[in-house]
Parts: sequence; C-alpha cells; structure tokens
Amino acid sequence: LGAILTASKMDVSMVMRKGLQPPEATLDALQRVQANLEQGVQLKRRVIEGLMPSTLSHLGVVAAVDALAEEVEAQSGLRIERDLPDALSLDRERSIAVFRLVQEALTNVQKHARATQVDLVLETRDDRLCLRLRDNGIGLDPSKTRKLKSHGLRGMKHRVDAFGGRFDIGAAPGGGTVMTVEIPLTDLPAPDDEGDAA
Repeated sequence: LGAILTASKMDVSMVMRKGLQPPEATLDALQRVQANLEQGVQLKRRVIEGLMPSTLSHLGVVAAVDALAEEVEAQSGLRIERDLPDALSLDRERSIAVFRLVQEALTNVQKHARATQVDLVLETRDDRLCLRLRDNGIGLDPSKTRKLKSHGLRGMKHRVDAFGGRFDIGAAPGGGTVMTVEIPLTDLPAPDDEGDAA
C-alpha cells in the first residue's frame, strides 16, 4: 500500500511539473489527488503503528502502556495514575492483548465516563498477570455490564477468554467504573494434553 501510494504521488507530481498546462479544473483535480495520496500515506503509517505499536515491539508492554497513557493524558486532559512494574516479560500475544485492553478501556473512559482521573495498575501475582483500571466517572450502565452488549466490552472479554483468563467490569466503590483482568502467564494445558499425560 505504501509503495503504491508513494508511486502515485510521484506520478501526479511529475505530470504537474512537466508544464503540460492542463486546464485549470484538471490541475485542481490533480492537486486534490496529490493531497489525498499524502493523506493515504499518513493513514497507512497510523494503521501500521496501530496494529503493532513500535514501542510495544521494541521496548515491551510496560513502556507501550506508559506511552499510551501519556498520549491519552495529552489528548484528553485525563489524569492517569500509573502503577506499573519496571519490566514485564510476556509473549507477543499476551503483550498485544494487554496493550489492546488498556487502549480500549481508556477509549471507553474518554467516550463515556466523563471522568477526570484513571488509576491503572499492571502487576503479576503468582502465575497470573493482573490488570486493573478504575475511573472516577459516572459509572457503567448496569444492563451493559450484565449482558456485555457493547461491542468494545465483548471484544475485551474475548481477548481475555482466549487465554483462559478472567474479565470483570462494574461499579467501583465510591463511584465510577472498575475493570479487572487476570490472565495466566503461561498457556493452560488443553484437555487432550492432560489425557495424553495420564
């Protein structure tokens, strides 16, 4: 996609430079195409960064979550109190899942919670990774909590279920919403594996 967009931009630039003196309407159209192609190049960069943030692949999940929180703070005005470990060794799938869970949760807070502060805790306990995110907003609609109707909440639960983990979201004591996630640090043996071992 990047190569196609770049080549198209170059083609349009060449036509405009060659001094073919196209009618004004055609020149305007070529300028619009060039602007659209530039937007496409920028979009492609954002999509790639969104699929697998470079911070996540190069520096790990803790640095990626910290950078995400800083970005959300700068964009939204939310204050995000973070309690993160110095380092956390996770496989690629769990790293992506944790990052996406935090990303989706912070997006939900910005869209719906009317919160001013978020407390974000990421830690390990025994053989489990624990993520806790609490906001001081207006709280979650109980019907959405019970039935997980929201597409975002369903997606978050599916991410956690894929690792045999636990996903809870509901009212926080004193107001707001709290999300708690626990994910095993290693894959659970499949039932067939247990049978084979016996």
